[in-house]
Amino acid sequence: MNSARTATDTRYRILVYLLTAVLVLSTGLNFYLLRGSTAAGEQEESADAEELAAVESELVRARRQLARCQSMASASDTLALHASE
Repeated sequence: MNSARTATDTRYRILVYLLTAVLVLSTGLNFYLLRGSTAAGEQEESADAEELAAVESELVRARRQLARCQSMASASDTLALHASE
């Protein structure tokens, strides 16, 4: 009877060790994958920041061109006014 109890205890002990090993490996894999996705997220944020900077510089350039065109148009209107007087 004692030998049957020892065999059962051994089986449960093996199952507990296997369950513990699986939990440790799963936790390690989760940390590894989360750390990797954070690095990828940082790269995406960096790319988004670069794209935003490029769009902002294009917007500034377009505003300058618009201001130049508007000043040229108002200057030509002023010349037309002076010529008609």
